[in-house]
Amino acid sequence: MKNTSEIKALEKLLTNPDVELQNFAKSRLEELEDSQSVHILKSDLDFLLDLHKLAKTGRLHMLSESLLIKCAPALLLPDPNPSDLAFPGDNVFHIAARKGYLNHLPNQLRSVTNLRSRNKDGNTCLHLAATYGHLNQIQKDILTDENVLVRNHNGDTVLHSAANGGFNLSLSRFMTQENLMKKNNRGNTVLHEAARLGSLSQIPREFLTEPNLLNVGASGHTVFEASGYGIQDKDIYLGIEFSDAVRKHVGDTWYRKNCELCAAQKAKSGIIDTTSENEVELF
Repeated sequence: MKNTSEIKALEKLLTNPDVELQNFAKSRLEELEDSQSVHILKSDLDFLLDLHKLAKTGRLHMLSESLLIKCAPALLLPDPNPSDLAFPGDNVFHIAARKGYLNHLPNQLRSVTNLRSRNKDGNTCLHLAATYGHLNQIQKDILTDENVLVRNHNGDTVLHSAANGGFNLSLSRFMTQENLMKKNNRGNTVLHEAARLGSLSQIPREFLTEPNLLNVGASGHTVFEASGYGIQDKDIYLGIEFSDAVRKHVGDTWYRKNCELCAAQKAKSGIIDTTSENEVELF
């Protein structure tokens, strides 16, 4: 338990004109805060400094900034629990990026080096923050070409990952023709990933051109097909319907023509098309 009387006495010393006494009081208060944090960890988790568990449960803020800085090397160690498949080889920074708790860590620990550390899937903290919609917790100075275009083991850039979590405004300056058409190891561009995950309408309209939408990716499917009307098979996850915003941009004539092409491909492949003409009209 905290020594309340000692804390009160130390807090008074913080206003003392003697600088040495001020420094002593500040140092001692930090020691007491760290001691209390360790006490909480011992009683609550039964073993000292289970940082990974605290990260997963959003309780890193229980630890003082000074204690977290002292524990910095441990924050980069992978999750010691191999049975927890939800966090494959994640260190504390990866877990915090997934869960949206990066802001629980001191600014000086959220460095490029730490956030670029990789888990066993090759994901950096930026990949994970993008996947789970927490890119707003990444400092702007870390969002550079080098860090956004780095690839994980699947060949995904942070832009590919953002197709799942949503394209944060901070990524807008990286949305260029070249970057959006980069292919991952599955042969999918960022547009393919956005199409199958239902976020194609978040892509600037200038890139929703006929050549881009007809670009062939995984399993021979185009972006248009991946957006919700195309051929369904086990190799591709189809997103929600072709959004009104995208359809309006490409135009009804182009849209209908490609619906017909998709239906013809299904028929040629022996795949039964269960979409009626009326349903196509309503797409």
